[in-house]
Amino acid sequence: MNQYKTLIQSIPYDLAVELASQARVRRVKRGEVVATFGDAPSIAFVAQGWFKLARFTELGDEHVIAVRRRGEFIGLDTLSNPELEMPEVLAMTAGHVIVWPRAVFERFYSENIQFVQAVARILAEQIESEVNQRVMRQSARVSARLARILYLLAADQGERTPSGYRVTLPFTQEELAGLMTVRRETISVNLSELELEGVISRSGRSLLIDPERMTQYLEMNGALHG
Repeated sequence: MNQYKTLIQSIPYDLAVELASQARVRRVKRGEVVATFGDAPSIAFVAQGWFKLARFTELGDEHVIAVRRRGEFIGLDTLSNPELEMPEVLAMTAGHVIVWPRAVFERFYSENIQFVQAVARILAEQIESEVNQRVMRQSARVSARLARILYLLAADQGERTPSGYRVTLPFTQEELAGLMTVRRETISVNLSELELEGVISRSGRSLLIDPERMTQYLEMNGALHG
């Protein structure tokens, strides 16, 4: 779902035009810290790429709060809760975001009820998705959770071929382990399991994903939705 499209289709035309005029595009490299979100209050829309929202413990350990993909907003929840502290935002893949000063969104949020209603709908969907993901993390097997990440990544960034989605995996096994809060060795074992199941095939960091088999596998393992 494209949350920005939902937003602009739900508000008056003049607001949509003004919102577009205030936007700026920022391109980021893989691994880059999108520091503007911490240094200056901003709202961003992910036009391309994957981004993780993370906090760090006093010991420097990373805690991933959420992942935002193409079509999703970052920081929209701070409108309804202004005291909410934005976490650090890091680019998991190369991509680009559309960024606005939060003051622009705050003004629309305080002046236009249609804008408030549209933001509320987006946040409700975001919360539902995150609840579903938490349930899935507690109930689904590691292999199914990993398969879902690979499937979403391939659908977002892969090339559609007659054999399925082909994508170069941008994450190391260590990064996947951190994202899923498991050991790196667990990722290695489960990648091999998915290959044996026939839902992926690997050549180095290149993956080929059979969408039909993958969908069946995810459904059977309770990880199709979330």
